[in-house]
Amino acid sequence: GLLGMGLSKADAELLSVVLGEWADEQQSWYKVTRDDGGYGETASVRIWRRTGEKIFRKGVIRLSSGGGRGHPRRVVWGREHDEGTYHVDVDSLSSEYLYWAHNYRGKGFEWHRWSEAERGPPQWLVDAVKRGAKP
Repeated sequence: GLLGMGLSKADAELLSVVLGEWADEQQSWYKVTRDDGGYGETASVRIWRRTGEKIFRKGVIRLSSGGGRGHPRRVVWGREHDEGTYHVDVDSLSSEYLYWAHNYRGKGFEWHRWSEAERGPPQWLVDAVKRGAKP
């Protein structure tokens, strides 16, 4: 859709697959929220590292320009390139798992669904907070 027109339903659903809480193999924990009060074309990520380091990446997840025939829009990570640095590999996607494939030759990374409501914060995060590194 045109900027300012908001997302088409299909695009909104595309972006919604990454929303929520995730953990990765390096024991980082991610909380992804859609920008602009939940209606944005981009999503921001709050990251907690195992070390207790906190990172906020505003608008780092978005939809690629794509859109032509045979070029569906993709959910991408990174603002350095039009098509992002990583994209969600839709073939691997499930409600519990997603794979961020590198668009060039780099290594991708996996996310596993982690819901704080169901499982509580990851134990390493609890330990980090006890040591005084507040999320």
